[in-house]
Amino acid sequence: MKKETGVTIVSLIMYVGALLIIAIIIGNITTFFYNNVVSISDSSDYSNAYSKINLSILSLLKESNITNIEIGNYEKKEDIYTFIPSENNIGTAMKVTIGTGEDADVKIIALIEKQIYLNRVLLGENITSFNLSEEHESYEDKENYKIAMNIRIGKESYTHTYTSKVE
Repeated sequence: MKKETGVTIVSLIMYVGALLIIAIIIGNITTFFYNNVVSISDSSDYSNAYSKINLSILSLLKESNITNIEIGNYEKKEDIYTFIPSENNIGTAMKVTIGTGEDADVKIIALIEKQIYLNRVLLGENITSFNLSEEHESYEDKENYKIAMNIRIGKESYTHTYTSKVE
């Protein structure tokens, strides 16, 4: 009878060990898939933010009757943010003037504390880098602007060049 008891305890230990190994393997596989789902979700959020920013800049620069485009920085002084034009046409903000005189509409896209705003509307979050640069040339009585945008949202980097005509 003692031999049967020993075999039963050994087989019980083997069953428990096998179930423990299977549980560990299933846990590792589940963790692997969950981490990839989170990674895909983050990448999707970054792509959505870039699409919103890109569409906003594109629609702004395709407005008719643009009279001025300036690149600069948005700086905080005494709890008030102010647009400061750049001397070398490189910065983290863009000021677009549409129309002239009292009817002029000024729109500013700017990086403020890792978020991009169009005037007061939030376009994207988790912005780790946002740089704009501008080149312009005269052609047929109009100024042609090329604006290059380099942006990093989370772990994803994007680059785009826009063109616009200024009257």
